[in-house]
Amino acid sequence: MTTKDLWGSISRVEPVDSPVRVLQEQAELLKQKTKGQLVGGVATQALQNRLRTTLAVIAPGLDNYRFDLVSIYHTYDFYPLVLSDDLNKKRKRCHSESEFKKGLEAILSSEETHSRLQRVLAAISKKKS
Repeated sequence: MTTKDLWGSISRVEPVDSPVRVLQEQAELLKQKTKGQLVGGVATQALQNRLRTTLAVIAPGLDNYRFDLVSIYHTYDFYPLVLSDDLNKKRKRCHSESEFKKGLEAILSSEETHSRLQRVLAAISKKKS
C-alpha cells in the first residue's frame, strides 16, 4: 500500500533579511570597525510566546567585559517587533523592516552608544599601556 502525500507542493523559501540577521551583520561590522577590540555577540532566547534576540558588545581585551546594547522581541513572523535600546531603557514598536532599521540606526549611531564605546575602547587602551 502506497502512502498518499497530503502535503502538496512545499516551495523552497528564499532567505529573508530577518531582524536577527541584521543584528548579526551589525555585530560583524562592529568587529571590523574596531579591528577586533570590540565584538558583537548576538543571542536568541525563547520566552513564553516570543523570542528575545540581544546584540551585546564584548571587549575581549577587558576579560570579555560585555553589555547589552539592543534587544528585539519578536515572533517567527518578525514584524511587528519591539526594539529595545538597552542603554537608555527605551522601547519602540516597529511594524516593518524599514522602521526597524531606522530605529536600530538611531540607537547604534547615538551619542550615548558612541560615548559608551569610546569609554570601553579607552579602558582597553589604558590596560595595554
